[in-house]
Amino acid sequence: DPFVGFPTDDTTYPGCTSMSHGPFALGFFSVISIESSNVIIDLQGYEIKYSYKYHLQQRWGSIIEISNSPYVPSKGPAEFGGNFQIVNNITIRNGSLGLSSHHGIHSNEANQVRIEDLQIIDFEVAGIQFNGFSDVEIRNVEIGPSATNVQTSGYYSNAKFASLAFNKLLYAIFSNNENPGTKTVNFAGNRELTLREIYENLLDSMDIAFRAWTDETTDDDRAHELFTQSKELYNNPSLLPDGSSLYGLVMHSRNVAVLGFGNFENLVGDGENVIIDNVKIHDLQNSLNEIPAVYFDKCDNNGQQSTIQTVIKGPFGDIMDLRLMVGVEDKDVIDSGGDYTQLQYIGNSLSDAQIAIAIYGAKYNNLNYGSTISSNKHFLRWVLNDFEGESYHTLPSCASFMCNGDIMLHTNKGIIGARFDLIESIEIINNLEITDLYNKSPLSSYACKNYTGQHDGGSQGQLDLEGSMGTDTTGLTVYGGDISFTEGSNNKIDQIISDYGSSMGMHLMYDANFETIGDNSKINIIDENIISGALLDEPKLNELINDNKYPYPNNFYECNILSNRDKYDDVHLFPNPPNGINKMECRANRIVMALVDAPDVPGQGIDVPSPTNRPTIKPVSIANQRGMWVYNRYNKRKRHRESSSSSSSSSSFSRSTTASCL
Repeated sequence: DPFVGFPTDDTTYPGCTSMSHGPFALGFFSVISIESSNVIIDLQGYEIKYSYKYHLQQRWGSIIEISNSPYVPSKGPAEFGGNFQIVNNITIRNGSLGLSSHHGIHSNEANQVRIEDLQIIDFEVAGIQFNGFSDVEIRNVEIGPSATNVQTSGYYSNAKFASLAFNKLLYAIFSNNENPGTKTVNFAGNRELTLREIYENLLDSMDIAFRAWTDETTDDDRAHELFTQSKELYNNPSLLPDGSSLYGLVMHSRNVAVLGFGNFENLVGDGENVIIDNVKIHDLQNSLNEIPAVYFDKCDNNGQQSTIQTVIKGPFGDIMDLRLMVGVEDKDVIDSGGDYTQLQYIGNSLSDAQIAIAIYGAKYNNLNYGSTISSNKHFLRWVLNDFEGESYHTLPSCASFMCNGDIMLHTNKGIIGARFDLIESIEIINNLEITDLYNKSPLSSYACKNYTGQHDGGSQGQLDLEGSMGTDTTGLTVYGGDISFTEGSNNKIDQIISDYGSSMGMHLMYDANFETIGDNSKINIIDENIISGALLDEPKLNELINDNKYPYPNNFYECNILSNRDKYDDVHLFPNPPNGINKMECRANRIVMALVDAPDVPGQGIDVPSPTNRPTIKPVSIANQRGMWVYNRYNKRKRHRESSSSSSSSSSFSRSTTASCL
């Protein structure tokens, strides 16, 4: 029964029966939802967490949601309704928040919130996330470790919600006095299945996986034709979170934080006044599953690349991952940059269901939800034996891919200890520690070109000059707004590590103002423990160079503080460098330095080769690559590289003059 653990009373839980027009459209979104103002939750030393089986089944939700809905109106993967309640004057204290599939605490538009004396562990997205808020205090809070026993891949979440939508579709067909057993989908290769068969295959595959995770596998499971496929489709081999980003703390302006930095509006009252006092963020680990998202817009543009990218999605924003639809022997063709025009649709229990929902759901009360499948003739000609009299035996050459996103097309950002996006007045009173962040994600897919930003295969929401972002590890990011470390504040960033990406102690962007107040306010960043490309070796780097996958989209730099990289950045620091930092600098990974002979990323007063105007499409010489990896927007307003001014008692911010790395 796909509805086990899912609300079914639409009066009490609006949206649950229609999977739309209410906050429970995708099930229970939290253990506790705070829907009134002036509330104190005192855990009195106890812990709240998901049970193991519930964690497997509900792949979306938080322990505590500060509102009556997980999204503001008109946002999110489903239609969550317009009855959104803003609450004020909330306190959460004195206990532990444990296992969850997304957040420990999540909030939209709350004001006057105090979080104190908590430990938050075993989360898969963030320990604490506030979107749009004013006046938040976080005191004596420990965030971490993140979840390390995540059995399910993101595809199981897609399958769970698809099974619920499919159930609604079958009910609608029955209600219309029709028999779903007589309605069929003829997939490529003349593989014809009824809707009932497709639905049962989906449920069987999910049940097989679930029983395996709970050590309840039966002999019937082992004998089932879907046994091997189910494990390959739904298992998460790393047991770590596989989504776009993993955070300890997120303080974000209005709306969701799933796209790139600074991608949403910054209105008055949406992200202001934060106090951080004695907060420790530690032991965050992930292994991201980057999804090459297919689109066919070039097919309708005379074979030319279109400015529009209509990604093929399932019913709830889920990306159709072609790598799992083409059979085991061809599953690596797309990621390896092989000839995808030879790929045939073989299908699996999930993709068959997503396609069936799109085709028939459009005919029955729009129960295809948000799927883009039914409106794309090119995708349908590939997955079906025939669509409108035409079919593609193999994937057409006009198919294109977008990279740097996850299973929901969220822009990859890797691991970030604390993220502040367009937040005014962040005050660090004392002791912010961010340590032991470890990104174990693999190298970027070869499915897309060597993008630097949103062009040539990059995500629609990503930073320019970044390339692949999912492999990065960063202690602290500040995009716009202002942050100050007060007198006597002692702070630490240590053990920031990435297996196959870049690592930064801090990344300051846009017009961020960054201040350490007084000589006794310090930030201690342990430079030697900022490690990029921890598993990179010389043969792999040579392969990336030869394949034109270095320095974009894969790059391996190590910065204690990275700032003013983008041409629109206007970061100010006072003093410059901040107290506790001898010098703001970046360097190449040691393997890169040894093989490519790349110079140190420039500090003040050090000249460097001028970068090329944009990343090349073909492999380039080592000499050119030396300049490219510090590609730094010097073309329009070359940053002056004079010595930093001495510390001043003035309260105004001085412009950072440190050239930044890439």
